[in-house]
Amino acid sequence: MINKISNSLAYRLPLLYRSLLEYKPLAVGQPKASAAYTVLMMTGKSIIDMTRLSAYSIAKYWEEIPKRIVISGRNQK
Repeated sequence: MINKISNSLAYRLPLLYRSLLEYKPLAVGQPKASAAYTVLMMTGKSIIDMTRLSAYSIAKYWEEIPKRIVISGRNQK
């Protein structure tokens, strides 16, 4: 039930949901083995929250943790 409400809130009020995510504690758990590969993540100011949650998802659910490289660019006009 709570998961359905959470998903509904994320869909209907994305700005409110994004601000609430800042207060969610991110606890990964036990240390995991290192993987032999690298994950490259490209981000920007507008999607930094998604990048943060993606890195959290890797740390929490993957069996081995790869080396991560996060690249951020800026717009030049």
